[in-house]
Parts: sequence; structure tokens; C-alpha cells
Amino acid sequence: SGPSSASLMVLRTEHLADDWSRISKEKLYRQVNQGGTRGNVATVKAKISNANRTTQHELPDANSSSLFWRNLCHAMCPELQVYKEILQHAKNLNSSQVEESITEVNAFCPEEGVAVRSCPGIPRFPLMRVPRRQFRTEVKKRLFAVA
Repeated sequence: SGPSSASLMVLRTEHLADDWSRISKEKLYRQVNQGGTRGNVATVKAKISNANRTTQHELPDANSSSLFWRNLCHAMCPELQVYKEILQHAKNLNSSQVEESITEVNAFCPEEGVAVRSCPGIPRFPLMRVPRRQFRTEVKKRLFAVA
């Protein structure tokens, strides 16, 4: 596959209001939402702000349960690599915003670092080259196969 002209726009959960506000100023957003964006952005920002005030995260902090975080980071390694790749290719994020999000990951998963890395000890799910209509059946067979 060759170079793509597609743009990747990212909304980071931890910075949702700011990311949404920036994306809403993009030309593509204005073209898709021709009815205007000012009211929509204000409404979304208010809802995000309210949700952030009421949401309680019940996860242990990074220092209180190192075994919990070490195990979670190990299990999430492939997803964290994809997250870092997505951040690095996001058109709407500058380098300091990418660095900020990766630093937030590193606060809980210090072994991650900045670069995309391999995940030793995590098996890769084999690629499934099956027709779309058979995909669900094939996934069930592979996930629930008893060896």
C-alpha cells in the first residue's frame, strides 16, 4: 500500500473539550456540518465539562498498586503501541500535545517510553483473511476453540 491522502483527526478522552474545539475549526468539519458550528461546540464543551466533574475513576493511582499497573500495562501493550502510532499520525495534534498524552501513559506504564515497541510475551492474534459474511463465524471458531 502506498501513501494515503487521508487525514487522521484524534479526539483524546483526557483532552476531549480542547480537541473537539480545535477540530470544529477545521475546514472539513465545517463542510460536513454546514449548519454552523458555534452552538454545537459550546453544547459539546458544556456536556464534556459536566461529565468530567461527575465521573469518578475507581482505578488505583500509579504508586498504590504497582502489580496492578504492571499487569495492566503488560496486557495492554499492543493497544498502547497502536495508541502511540495514532497520536503520532494525528493531523490535529502538535508535537507537544502528542508528548503530553504519551507522558500521561508513561505515568502509569513507565516501561512504555515514546517509541512504538514490540510486546514480548503477548501473542499476536493471527490475521483472518475470510469473506466478510463469514467473519463472525470464523472469529467464534478461533476464540472458542478448545485445544
